[in-house]
Parts: sequence; structure tokens; C-alpha cells
Amino acid sequence: KEGLVAFVADGSILPRESGVSQRPMKDAVPFASPDSMRITMKLPYKGMLTGMGIRKGVTLIVGGGYHGKSTLLKALESGVYPHVAGDGREYVVTDDTAMKIRAEDGRSIRHTDISMFINDLPNGKDTYAFDTEDASGSTSQAANVIESMEAGTQVFLIDEDTSATNFMVRDELMQQVIHRDMEPITPFIERVRELYREYGISTVLVAGSSGSYFQIADQIVQMDKYVPKEITEFAKKAVQKKMPLTVLTDLLLQCNGSLSVANRHVLLQALLLFLEIYLRLLPRNLHPSLDLFLYSQTILRKVLLLLSFLQQKLPPE
Repeated sequence: KEGLVAFVADGSILPRESGVSQRPMKDAVPFASPDSMRITMKLPYKGMLTGMGIRKGVTLIVGGGYHGKSTLLKALESGVYPHVAGDGREYVVTDDTAMKIRAEDGRSIRHTDISMFINDLPNGKDTYAFDTEDASGSTSQAANVIESMEAGTQVFLIDEDTSATNFMVRDELMQQVIHRDMEPITPFIERVRELYREYGISTVLVAGSSGSYFQIADQIVQMDKYVPKEITEFAKKAVQKKMPLTVLTDLLLQCNGSLSVANRHVLLQALLLFLEIYLRLLPRNLHPSLDLFLYSQTILRKVLLLLSFLQQKLPPE
């Protein structure tokens, strides 16, 4: 009814006594939901219960090291199991189809279609029925995603720390240096919205080093000394402060060819008009500390990248 994939009750004790213990940490900071994400539930034998509701879609959990990001994710992982009295996480509840997705180097894969993420391998291996006794980080994580989909999951739980970097994201500079035609991996960031839109699969992702997912996340939670704060609006504004062309480049590349030909033509025309206007305003938009020559180089690189991408996707006139 609430459209949630997970719920964490106020007052829950999420940190554990140690990395090898499941007992709650003594004197730990009790969980307190941010006002913007707080919901109230009525339980038949508990009465009214408040806590943080994580809605369907793409949720990003961010924050500094040791501030509780992975601790929150671990609690969500435990939320699919029967609850243990005195655990501190009795009222942490997660959609019971949720799956923790991670890289598993060296695992065996049998006849799994990982073509959603991996294609055109240099060795010519078939990725529509992929087999290996010794999977890499990226192929193992791709297989874990596909196998979870086949098992009927509606929620992916992913921690950046236990993921293959090249499976999760491929930054703009790398895309400029290594052309897309030379890269067999379609990173998760280019599929995460499609997975929700086409398959109804939500994602809860812990990220501590890359802000690439900010612009496609539905809600963003910052963990600050184990206290969650919703920073969606703040993070989205930070993305907007990037050069507009940078954002346009990122969004276009994440479309991965899903735009119609007509829309690509419209986008190309909009891009050219935008550049004309933007370059006219260039002097007044420059930050005083930004070197004009370097800034112009950045603009030109992005223009060439976009035009190269569109040229690949558009049919000849």
C-alpha cells in the first residue's frame, strides 16, 4: 500500500558488536528516520510504529567511511529473514524477494544469458549462454543479477565495496579514451532505470566514492555518524551545478541507444542550439579560478564525444 521495498523502525540498533558477531553493539546510536522519509505503520500486536520507508525505484545510500552505509545495507539484507528478539533489528523489514548482488570472482557460471551486460567478448565466447569455471568480477556480478531476475527478485541490494567497478560504472574520461565499440561491458548504471521501468526491480545501492548515480536516483540518503539524512534535493542541485553539457553527455550515454531515431535528431538539434547559446555566454559563466583554455578543451571534447555517439546511432541521410 505504501509502495515500499524496505522499512527501518525508529530506535532500531543496526551496528553489530564486531564484524564476526550478530549481537547489537552496546551504546550504539539508535536509528532515527529523516522527517521526509518517516512513515507510520499500525501493527496488530505492537500498535503504532514509525520509521524510514524506502520506496520503490533507485535508492542511493551515501556518506563518509565508517558512517554506517554498509551497516544499513546489512540490516536491510537481514530484513528478509525471520526476526530474532533482542537483535536490535526486529522491525527492519525488506521485501522478501530482495537479493544481495556482489562480484564473486572465480565462481562457476552455467548456460546463463548475461548479454544484458556483457557482449562481443574478444575471445568470441557466447554471452547468451555463458559458461565458465572461473568468472571475473564483472561476469560473476552480471550472472548474479540475471540469476536473481530469474528467481523473481523485486529488489537488488548492492554495495559498491563488494562490486566490480567496471560492472557498476564507466566514467566519462574512460569512455573518451576507450571507445564504446571496444568495451564489451554495459555497466549497471546504464541498465538500472530500465530494470525498474521494464521489470519493476528496485535497487538500493551503497556508494562512497562515485557520484555517477546521483542523477538517476529517486532518493538519496546520507549516513552521518549512523544518522540518516535525506539529501536528494541537495545532491540533484550539485549535479545541476556541473557544466550542463557534462550532464547531457552522461544522460545520453546512459540511454545506450534506447532513444528513437526521431528523438536523436531532436536531441542533436537541441545540442547544437544549446552550444551556440552557451558559448555566447561563456565569459560571464566562467568561474574566476577556471582557466579559459582548459575549459574550452573540455567543451570541445564533450561536443566530439556527443557527435560521435549520435553519428553511430543515426542512419545516413
